[in-house]
Amino acid sequence: MIVAANFKTNKTRSQTRDYMDEVNAYIREYNVESDIMVFPPATALDNYGEGLTQGAQNAYAAESGAFTGEIGLEQLKEFGIKTILLGHSERRHILGESQEEIAFKFAYFQSLGYQIVYCIGEKLETRKTGEEALWNMKI
Repeated sequence: MIVAANFKTNKTRSQTRDYMDEVNAYIREYNVESDIMVFPPATALDNYGEGLTQGAQNAYAAESGAFTGEIGLEQLKEFGIKTILLGHSERRHILGESQEEIAFKFAYFQSLGYQIVYCIGEKLETRKTGEEALWNMKI
């Protein structure tokens, strides 16, 4: 089983540190064997111990470069991050990220051995209607 938390734009670095300390203590106390993944905002990425997997909420398919506001491999490597959340519905619907762009990122990070949590969710309005959101999953 995988248990994951995506903080989106919530929690500061110190709030994230407190949360991670609490989760790591829980994992140790109860010998949790499930994979625990936490995706803090980019401003709260840090080294949080070994009990859980810290992932990036998104990443740009480049080592580094002139990509304002993005996170590249250089930043991911600094924190030992090898797990990335890609294709979140908010990135698709609010930021206009296309399926082609997400597929490109997927292929790029997969070729480097990253674990990818690939989101195929829908907007809240779609969920409320009971319809399923089906993405063209050419990855």
